[in-house]
Amino acid sequence: MKALNFKSYDPLAPSSWRQWESPLGTLTLVARGAALSALYFPNQAPNLPTPAERQNPALQAACRWLESYFQGLRPHPAQLDLAPLGTPFQLTVWQLLSQLPYGETLTYAQLAQRVALQLQRSSMAPRAVGGALGRNPLPIILPCHRILAAQRRLGGFSGGLEVKEWLLQLEGISYRRS
Repeated sequence: MKALNFKSYDPLAPSSWRQWESPLGTLTLVARGAALSALYFPNQAPNLPTPAERQNPALQAACRWLESYFQGLRPHPAQLDLAPLGTPFQLTVWQLLSQLPYGETLTYAQLAQRVALQLQRSSMAPRAVGGALGRNPLPIILPCHRILAAQRRLGGFSGGLEVKEWLLQLEGISYRRS
C-alpha cells in the first residue's frame, strides 16, 4: 500500500460536492480540485451552492471507497487523493491516524505518544490530540472513530456517539460504553 501523502489544500481550486447515501444516512463529500477535502455526516454539511457535481474524479473515487468500507472490504485512505485543511499539528495527527488499520484501535494517550515521537517531543497531551481529532474534516476515511478513551471507553466523536458505536461494530471492535 502506498504511503498517504496529503495534497496541498488549495483554497483557489474549484470546489465541487456531492451527496452519497450510506447506511448512516446521507453523507456530503466536498472536493477542492482533484482531491477530497471534507466529508460531512447527515445534517452537518454547511450550505453548499447548487448544483452538486457528480463528475469530479475525487468525489467518484470517494464514493467507491465508502462503498467498499461499508461492505467491510477494508479500503485504505492512501487509495484516495486527500487535501484536508488543517494546521501542521492537525495534519500530523491525521497522517498518523491514517496508518491505523481497519479493526484496530489506539487510545488518545497512545496516539499522543506517536504524535510526540513524530514531532520529536518528549510528550504530547492527549487532549491536544483529541482536539485535532475533533476537527478531522474527513471522518471515516481518516478513522478518528478508532481512537478510544482509556480502558476502551468510547470518548468523543464529531459524528455523535451512536455513529461511532455503529462504525466500531462494523469493524468488529469491542469497546466500553462508560
